[in-house]
Amino acid sequence: MRLASFTINGHPGYGFVAGDGVIDLSKRLAYPALIDLIREGGLDEARAQAKATPDYRLSEIRFVPPVPGAEKILQRADLKAIYAASTSGLQAK
Repeated sequence: MRLASFTINGHPGYGFVAGDGVIDLSKRLAYPALIDLIREGGLDEARAQAKATPDYRLSEIRFVPPVPGAEKILQRADLKAIYAASTSGLQAK
């Protein structure tokens, strides 16, 4: 499964894309944004939600950049964490 940031009815969220839907992790976990989940090492918590029933259909959401507010220059450690998260085997098995 892939991580994504999105909006639904004008509200920001993030979660897993699962088939034709999205599992909204922002409703299930305490991290306010995807970047916080990555920075604070919450990927195991996120993976534990991977089998949940999707909350929204893809047609109901609007994808946004994965890291909102990226106009700020990210520190090298942040970039490494983002890269590690994107290559850490979050694909469905």
